[in-house]
Amino acid sequence: MDQQQGPDVEVLRFGEYELSKSGRVLLRRGRVVELQTRPLDLLLYLIENRNRVVSRDELLRVVWRGVRVNEQALRFAVHAVRRAIGDNGHAQHMIRTVRSNGLQFISPVEIGARPIGRGSYPARQDPSFLGRESFLTSVERSLGEAASGGYRIMLATGEAGIGKTTGLLRAQSLASDQGFRVGFARC
Repeated sequence: MDQQQGPDVEVLRFGEYELSKSGRVLLRRGRVVELQTRPLDLLLYLIENRNRVVSRDELLRVVWRGVRVNEQALRFAVHAVRRAIGDNGHAQHMIRTVRSNGLQFISPVEIGARPIGRGSYPARQDPSFLGRESFLTSVERSLGEAASGGYRIMLATGEAGIGKTTGLLRAQSLASDQGFRVGFARC
């Protein structure tokens, strides 16, 4: 009896990179390139709309899905994407900045498929926490000091969309796992 193959995963190939749409993973020569959720969403949206210049307002509206953020969050995401794909604001081999208009993905893209279960993607880290390792180290140090009898209060401030809530939820989880009672509020 023949075993039926599962569905294929759509992949977008550009340069030495491969981006799985449903797997939400970026590979470079078969190795995972870590990219946070918003920058990954940004890259995918630019590739899917590569036939036109996408305005900054549209990117903020679509990629952040109604969350009010400022231009700094977009600049951070664009920088993260460019770093991940080996591009930069000067060379612009893959993402072109069109002054006063927006961004356009300009690298040739091949759309293909990869069978599920055959050559599957390597495991990846939790993308929601990438780039926050120093925050996590600080939390762990503070929890250790608090466990030794010291008092600690943690506050997080910064622009909208940079991951304060994600970081604090991770800190809350670490503290709860160690038996601490945690208060949480936001405004």
